[in-house]
Amino acid sequence: MKSIYVKDLKKNTVLVGEVFLVSSHEKSKDKNGKEYYKLVLSDKTGKIDGRIWSDSLENVDTNALADGKLVAVNAKVEEYKGQNHLIISYLKEINESKLDEFIQSSIYDTNEMYAELMEVISKIKNKALRNVLRDIFSNDEISRKFKYWPAARSVHHDFRSGMLQHVLEMIEIAKSMMRFFPEINFDVLVAGIILHDIGKIEELEINLNTIDYSKVGSLYGHVVIGALIFESYANKHPELDNDLKLHVTHLILSHHGAFEYGAPVLPSTLEAICLHYIDNLSSKARLAASALKNKDEITGFTDHNKWLGVMLWDGGNTNVSKAEHDEKEMLDLVKDKSDANTTNSKQKKTTTEPNSAQDEQGLKLPL
Repeated sequence: MKSIYVKDLKKNTVLVGEVFLVSSHEKSKDKNGKEYYKLVLSDKTGKIDGRIWSDSLENVDTNALADGKLVAVNAKVEEYKGQNHLIISYLKEINESKLDEFIQSSIYDTNEMYAELMEVISKIKNKALRNVLRDIFSNDEISRKFKYWPAARSVHHDFRSGMLQHVLEMIEIAKSMMRFFPEINFDVLVAGIILHDIGKIEELEINLNTIDYSKVGSLYGHVVIGALIFESYANKHPELDNDLKLHVTHLILSHHGAFEYGAPVLPSTLEAICLHYIDNLSSKARLAASALKNKDEITGFTDHNKWLGVMLWDGGNTNVSKAEHDEKEMLDLVKDKSDANTTNSKQKKTTTEPNSAQDEQGLKLPL
């Protein structure tokens, strides 16, 4: 059973028999030619780098050094370049049934998110398109994978139920656009958002906390797989207008936005352009938010992020935390009430204590 999570680890914390999942491992050699291991260990709250130096290898079950295995470790948390990492002195494999302690997952409840998705589908106005989507998600294998699959092997939303969360983020962004872009076909855009990454349920193979590409994923890619999934179901519904089918398929095929990013065609409708940039916003914002969790606590900067091309900054003193924001709102509310009470008191005093220009009822007299 876990007693401390990755997110709570501090410099100089000593761990004894603490359990983690091996996310990745690599054997290497130091400058003196001695073997050591580089690990990434994880639980549901995050990941942390680890090192097993040569002088500790006699206390390590090297057979347990395999991706996806649960291990118990003795270690000390040390800091290097502003980041915590574990210096491991002991490691052995364990059997553990509560995998939810170790698999990084969405912070939102999966069943609630899925229910929200089903509600979105139920509000699609075009009956034929709504029925196609309902048909797709009536497939138990598709619905199960859609609920729990990550949105990517790495980079963004690469956690349990990440794809579902990513889709709901995108739907909320799309809703915010409708006020200023009423000409958008919202049914088509929402269908494209829901289906744009559905090919990943066949592209990615999930084994505990490891994510790999399947054979069909490596050969086709999720963009093509997603279009094939949609068309296989759409073809069962002759009532679906052919242009509508072509439009949704186009959104799936073009959502990467550029040939160099794997799009077989470029976005060529208003809805396709919106989908591409909404997808980009959700993924980049989530990537930045995740990277900032590993910022240097002194400078507020992260290491250089190869996906965003920058070292991210937390905003310094301008970045007010939610707790500070809530406290400020409460203080402002108290101040407003105090000011209001003072004003009311003055008004009462004015109306109850008439001056020389007022009669006893507080009515203004002609001068």
